[in-house]
Amino acid sequence: MGRNETSLRAVITKWLGPSACSRVALTRLRCADTRSLRCVRAERLGSPHTVSICFFRQYDGSWSVFPPTLQRPTMRVVAATD
Repeated sequence: MGRNETSLRAVITKWLGPSACSRVALTRLRCADTRSLRCVRAERLGSPHTVSICFFRQYDGSWSVFPPTLQRPTMRVVAATD
């Protein structure tokens, strides 16, 4: 993984605690309006209160609690070569 990439396990550990990875149920969520949006819901099991967080896969391969920004079309000017 690159410098900006963070594994899903590392993000779950950061948000739910170091012992949470062994007690987490993962559910893949699908959004009908965006095909490229990848989202996973992590739900901590075995605690008196239900805790669930949605993690979004970013375009660089990392995971975050925020959805990725939409990639919009861009125009560029390229110098013509003779």
